[in-house]
Amino acid sequence: MDISALTAASSQTTRAGSSLTANFDTFLTLLTAQLQNQDPLEPTDTAEFTRQLVQYSGVEQQINTNKNLETLIAMQQQSAAGLAVSYVGKDVIGPGNTARLSNGEATWHYGVPSGATEVAILVRDANGRVVYAAEGEATPGINGFRWDGTDSRGNPMADGIYSISVSGRAADGSAVTVTPMIRGRVSAVDFVGTEPLLNVNGIGLPMSKVTSVIDPAASI
Repeated sequence: MDISALTAASSQTTRAGSSLTANFDTFLTLLTAQLQNQDPLEPTDTAEFTRQLVQYSGVEQQINTNKNLETLIAMQQQSAAGLAVSYVGKDVIGPGNTARLSNGEATWHYGVPSGATEVAILVRDANGRVVYAAEGEATPGINGFRWDGTDSRGNPMADGIYSISVSGRAADGSAVTVTPMIRGRVSAVDFVGTEPLLNVNGIGLPMSKVTSVIDPAASI
């Protein structure tokens, strides 16, 4: 959530309300003076004053509506922040194909639909270059894939962010969709963007993308 944007919007509404109040006071002062000094034989047409009063009323209502909306947005963001913080220390699952290689290990998960008999996994570096290929488990449900950080020739790769692409096939050779997923423990929450971003094994996962929250002691 962007707290600075919300603060700026609130400040604008406050300034608008203050400006309207000042202008309305000035308008009433001028109106009173004009009515006191009008020609009794040719009284001032009140239609224009009435129109301006209606306009002021409409603007005031709009400003009040904006204030109410800002309050609702702030309450919603506070609720989202509280929910996001409650994820810290828990394991979550969500869509994603990136993981951090650290100390010779990186772990991914992927969802396999029923009917798949083969799963192929390609590991890519930050430049999109394939560095490792492997066969994955084709059991229906969520499966894990742990990479030891070596390329196809057995050479150790540098720590950093890597991604996988996963493809599946059925017994008749037709393609089936296999979905890469992130699973890990939430260590922190980032509130800089428009929605909370959960830090899962060093990878950012938008809170809205979380599909499961599980017991940290559980294993797949």
